Amino acid sequence: VDFNRTSGEFALLSEVVHFGKNGLLPLKHRIRNAPIVEEQLLFLSKGARLNATLFGERHPDLACVLRFDTTHREMWLMAQLTARMGLHHTLRKTLKGKGVNVAFMTWDPPSELVGRESELISDMPRILTSLCEDSGMLAFGHNDFTTDNAYFFADPDGKLSFGAFDWQQSCVNNVGQEWAWNLHFLPPEFLSEHEPEFIAHILKTYEEFGVHIPRARFVQAYVLGAVQMFVFGGGGLQLLLSDLNRRGIFQGLVPNDPRCQGQSGFDAETLEKVVGAEMTRRTFTNCCNIMRRHDFVRHWDRWKQAGGKLVWEDAAPTSSASGRKAWQQPLDAQELSTPPTAGAIEDQRLVRARALRVRKRTLLVKHLQC
Repeated sequence: VDFNRTSGEFALLSEVVHFGKNGLLPLKHRIRNAPIVEEQLLFLSKGARLNATLFGERHPDLACVLRFDTTHREMWLMAQLTARMGLHHTLRKTLKGKGVNVAFMTWDPPSELVGRESELISDMPRILTSLCEDSGMLAFGHNDFTTDNAYFFADPDGKLSFGAFDWQQSCVNNVGQEWAWNLHFLPPEFLSEHEPEFIAHILKTYEEFGVHIPRARFVQAYVLGAVQMFVFGGGGLQLLLSDLNRRGIFQGLVPNDPRCQGQSGFDAETLEKVVGAEMTRRTFTNCCNIMRRHDFVRHWDRWKQAGGKLVWEDAAPTSSASGRKAWQQPLDAQELSTPPTAGAIEDQRLVRARALRVRKRTLLVKHLQC
């Protein structure tokens, strides 16, 4: 089922998208089905092209589209509450302080984070907000490009293509954070093997559409952006695994457990929890790997030393050689220093609320044929 939060409408996708018929391939699940490099590269190409087409916070088509730090506030609060109850146990590979089925706990967090859990939980919303304040890295995106949010088909030339649904998380976001989220649902071994190729492909696609982002700048945003799932998944694992442990299932659970395929005899509710545990094992393991590979602790400490502001190690992203358009230019000092009045803020909220539904639909029609 897909849900439009703006309109309050639900859609049963199997009634709209006829998977396995009329040239459409069967629906794939992000956990139950193994990833294919060709499919992932297609996601990267189309997603990066969408970013590049609608790049820059001041793009005129994005005037009524909300930013990630506005759309995800409630989720961050829930993640913080969950993490305060369990992240410290997850980092130490225990189930509420007890050693239970450690073989399932494939994550390896940076050792410097152990003991700093409360500090990181508190900083998580501010880190993500500071990423959204970096206007040179912002673009419109889907923010949940995974195989079970897509339908695949062969185009007239016989090449694999796809369309995407589940746009409820689409917003303006830092592209590094968006791709950290999109990629960390992959099997950890698969992402570790292909991550350099995937990042290079994203940046190459941006270049083809006139947006240059230095790799180091992208990776800094990518690793800092991993903090959201690190906090959310690290806390959520304790709830999921505790429930499965009470059912007598967790003790026998293994990574990539074949019972996730549905041939387990579990009832629907139990199967959903088993699949959820495997998914969160993957996302948390990937977050830990990303944080170790790209030195999260160093970037976090530099962020803290700068008073909660990003400290980049290279030049800012640029657009094509013809120069930036007016909406791609950074805000000038006057714009930054003049506070809006309370009335202006309320007017802006009303205008955005009225126009958001129409604008998002216009965007999809206008740009998602790429």
